[in-house]
Amino acid sequence: MNIKNLTNILIVSVMIVLASCGGKNNGDDNKIYLSGQLEFDVDDKSGPAFVAISNTDDFEKIENDAQNAIIDIITVDSEDYSFKIDLSESELC
Repeated sequence: MNIKNLTNILIVSVMIVLASCGGKNNGDDNKIYLSGQLEFDVDDKSGPAFVAISNTDDFEKIENDAQNAIIDIITVDSEDYSFKIDLSESELC
């Protein structure tokens, strides 16, 4: 999986999360999570995998101003490459 594919996956994921925002928050039952599982070819696994959530889809801004563009970054599970991020308290919603 190259960086362009990963970027496209993240952009689509963030768009889905943003589309679901705006509801009333009545407690824990209204939490917003982004979860998934990465798929790699055997030859592509060369180290740890991370998922980053940003407040922009401008990859140049992410590269040049990562501190302000990236909201959260997590390590993907090294066994099954799954991830789950709680976005309820993020600035995306």
